[in-house]
Amino acid sequence: MLVDTVAGRIIDDSELKQTVAHRQDFRAWLDKELLTLPQVEKGLKEQSHEFSIALDESTLQNDVRLKAFGYSFEQVSLLLAPMAADSKEALGSMGNDGPLAVLAQQPRLLYEYFRQLFAQVTNPPIDPIREAIVMSLECYVGPQGNLLEIDSTQCHRLMLPSPILTLGEYESIKNINKVHPDWNVSLIDITFEKAKGTQGYLDALDRICDAATEAITAG
Repeated sequence: MLVDTVAGRIIDDSELKQTVAHRQDFRAWLDKELLTLPQVEKGLKEQSHEFSIALDESTLQNDVRLKAFGYSFEQVSLLLAPMAADSKEALGSMGNDGPLAVLAQQPRLLYEYFRQLFAQVTNPPIDPIREAIVMSLECYVGPQGNLLEIDSTQCHRLMLPSPILTLGEYESIKNINKVHPDWNVSLIDITFEKAKGTQGYLDALDRICDAATEAITAG
């Protein structure tokens, strides 16, 4: 609802939304400017880009990447595997009686250091499949214009169906400049040597921020 003091009347919700929605031909803007991963992948395939992903012989138990990001065998086998197999979260008991992360001898994931009392509620979980009308995992990357200046260039962004990318989607983003030359991609190494300890971690954060700033400045 909007109170229009100039016209001296109250504008209801439906009229207000219709007025805003018809200020510009937003549908045409999106059709012309918005990029999607399927479009990028199609363009790369037309250029005979090779999408084959070379998998190594590493098993889940000894994959150093899972260890680096703090995933335990329990999380992989009881949480991730059922999600990959059944496209839904696995059922399990409520609560967590494991030791506090702050007392652990090994590094833990950031969110594991925050605990709260458990509360049973009747609301369903945030679900982009069953609650698609109100919730979505879609996110947009790329240059974002001035929100106070409405024009079609603000739609010139890349829409991702989810922040979690498949290997093929990751490959498409890495090579997007082959299809859209005005899009530049920079790869930044976020690893550091464990032997350097806390100072090495802090130095790596500074290096990552500097590299990201330089990439943005360079366009």
